[in-house]
Amino acid sequence: MHHDPRPAASSIVGADVVWLTADRVFAEALLEVAGVARFEVMTAPGSTAPEILESVRARHPRAVVLDVEGGAPRAAAAELVGRLGRLGCRVLVFAPPGAAVLRAECLRAGADGIASRADELDRLLRDTARVASGEPLLAEAERAAILHAGADARREHARLVRALDSLTPREQQVLYALMGGLVAKDIARELVVSLATIRTRIRSILMKLNVRSQVEAVAVAYRAGWLDAPRDPSWATRFLSSDPRSVIS
Repeated sequence: MHHDPRPAASSIVGADVVWLTADRVFAEALLEVAGVARFEVMTAPGSTAPEILESVRARHPRAVVLDVEGGAPRAAAAELVGRLGRLGCRVLVFAPPGAAVLRAECLRAGADGIASRADELDRLLRDTARVASGEPLLAEAERAAILHAGADARREHARLVRALDSLTPREQQVLYALMGGLVAKDIARELVVSLATIRTRIRSILMKLNVRSQVEAVAVAYRAGWLDAPRDPSWATRFLSSDPRSVIS
């Protein structure tokens, strides 16, 4: 447990915050400047939600900061928020503005506030102090905006997935190869087909995804969750020898 011996004009007597992150320096600096008198920064509380929960439970905090931007587990974030709330902890989640679905899920799970390292410093200090003191973190309009953005992002993701599902197995294979860094000429050579054939498939991909360039098509694939394709031409070359039906399982 960290005890700050230095007096702070805005110290919150009796506050007890556990900050879950991989970035100790950022967390400690923000907590100290915010005037939080008693806190602990946990950089390795566990790898699963139950392990993390047990580590937090042993410290009996009033509040927890779940710093996803700082390396706290993202996949289990909403689950952790709900479980921490059931322990009686207030929860402030740090998540990037672009992670609209995650931010909304955490809010629905019971998070008291949502912040980002991209926020103004005054806002970060205010939220850090408030989560420790028990003061409200989000105005109703802010809460509604986060939930609305999450719903919009979920609908957009579903649209992208439907568009990708409309691709034929061979088109999916070509798109995966483009993600890996190959160009049309390389793909044609590896598949032993004509360059015109690959260009036809690429045009079809662009039309179905409603984009104008191969770069935009690749971006759509990543946004929809095709994240396991290394950006490595040698990998893409090996991939092209696989069954195209295995592209999406």
